[in-house]
Amino acid sequence: MSRPGATSYFTRYMRDLVARYPGAIALLTLNVVGRVGLGLWWPYANKAVVDRVLALKVFPVGRWAWLIGIGALVLVLNYWLFLLFNRLLTRLMAVVTQRLRTVVAGHLLRLSQEFYDASHAGRLLTVALADPESLSQQLTMGIINALANALVVLGGYVILVRMNLQLTLAISLVFPLMVAIFFAMRPAMVEQSERNRESWGILMGMVSEKVAAVRVIRSYATEDAESAAFRRRTFLHADLNVRQTYLRALYGSLNGLCVHLGYILVFLVGGWLYLRGRTTLGTLVAFYGYFNSLYPAVLQICTLPQLISEASGSLTKVYQLLDRPLAIQNLPGAREFRGPLKEVAFEGVWFRYGAEMPWALRDAGLRLRAGEQVGILGPSGSGKSTLMALLLRFYEPQKGRVLVNGRDLREWDLPSLRRAFGLVPQEPILFSGSIRDNLNFRRAGAGDGEVWEVLKAAEAEPFVRALPRGLDTDLGEKGLTLSGGQRQRLALARALLGGPELVILDNCTSALDGETEKRILRTLRVRLEGRSAFIISHRASAVMHCARLAVFDGGRVAEQGEPGELMRQPGYFRDIVRQQEA
Repeated sequence: MSRPGATSYFTRYMRDLVARYPGAIALLTLNVVGRVGLGLWWPYANKAVVDRVLALKVFPVGRWAWLIGIGALVLVLNYWLFLLFNRLLTRLMAVVTQRLRTVVAGHLLRLSQEFYDASHAGRLLTVALADPESLSQQLTMGIINALANALVVLGGYVILVRMNLQLTLAISLVFPLMVAIFFAMRPAMVEQSERNRESWGILMGMVSEKVAAVRVIRSYATEDAESAAFRRRTFLHADLNVRQTYLRALYGSLNGLCVHLGYILVFLVGGWLYLRGRTTLGTLVAFYGYFNSLYPAVLQICTLPQLISEASGSLTKVYQLLDRPLAIQNLPGAREFRGPLKEVAFEGVWFRYGAEMPWALRDAGLRLRAGEQVGILGPSGSGKSTLMALLLRFYEPQKGRVLVNGRDLREWDLPSLRRAFGLVPQEPILFSGSIRDNLNFRRAGAGDGEVWEVLKAAEAEPFVRALPRGLDTDLGEKGLTLSGGQRQRLALARALLGGPELVILDNCTSALDGETEKRILRTLRVRLEGRSAFIISHRASAVMHCARLAVFDGGRVAEQGEPGELMRQPGYFRDIVRQQEA
């Protein structure tokens, strides 16, 4: 099956977004019809003035008063309609842009982790933020204006043909030339527009990446080198902009030549007809007036395909993203998970991050029963965190199964299942906003008493109370105003809030000093008593209290059993305990 083209995407854009607001479209259409009618009245009024008043040298005061009054009324009405048109169109564009951005953002949040692993952040930002606005401006506004211009051309031609067919045919000779210019320059303009769009995505990605890594950049004193790299990219983008501006200017200049050729034809043919008595002076004046309205309208109609062509890149990127299937999906009839958690089981799980990558998990098997705490150890890259990523369905295993309460994960509704888990990742992520906002991110509306309770369990209460605004202290972007250990403690408190069915601690104390880690672990033992938990750590002391341990090596479970049992047999666990106690 072939991939849909830009025409199909354009149809979907109009049907799913613009056509959802028929009231606004109807008002804009009526407005356009009214303004076009008023605009077409002026040249014909000039013809009447020249032929019936100036040519006859009769100046009746009453007729002049009526003419001036009607002219003033038309001006005021046209101005009011123009203001109303801009207000309606701006509102429609804003709503369409907001709706498309919301749809794109919602789809992005549901795509698999594999998609993000292979994607460029700057290009995703372009698709989610810049492209919807570009489409709204180029398509929504372009199509509404095309309707107005089409009415101007249609109405103007009807009037011109009725006034003088020969002169109308003469000025129409310019149109084939304008069409030929458009089709000759269209490929270059479309290609340049797409190159500009790609360059903008790369530029946004550079900015996002450098801002996120500003501490690393400063620590290595590479500000000058990074600035130079950014400067080179901005100059390249500027060159692309200059090239696009040049092409547009060339296209406009060539069409301007066509317009001037049209004026010459009106002057030559119209003058020849007037001298032979086949037309009136008022008709020539009217032709010039209609020409001033007609040719700009024709130019706008000719540029509509160009606007659509330039928008086709954005249109294609947006809808290709929206058409990307959700790799992580529930099976039909998936049930909502309401607890309680009875068992989690990994059965013969194989997984790797790409077809060319080595296996991260190889026939891994592990089981956790209700109320049990299982400690997971192993060297870096042994598959510990990958196992938890499969449990949270960030990825799907290539072989094997992950079961919750005896059912395949895909048989459970994914959002409800994830809400039952409390994850504390090794690199905690906090959001801009207050401490209260970050804690309530997991469970909105939690009372202060419950919030302070989990902060106490995470050994975060003392430093939060010491802050000037306590829970209302703003953390800034990514919580970088706090230390790494403080961020980890807040992430731990967030995971504990609401009493999840299963707590997943993935090296959550790695940024803490030894004493703080001991206090947190003592508190967690009490807090997690009788609660299901996976505790991943590089430190044996963090999992010694667990009922059972699993030691990973090369993606397999190399050792499994009670801590005392593993200490009595040679292996990684006994070696790491002795090393860390030394």
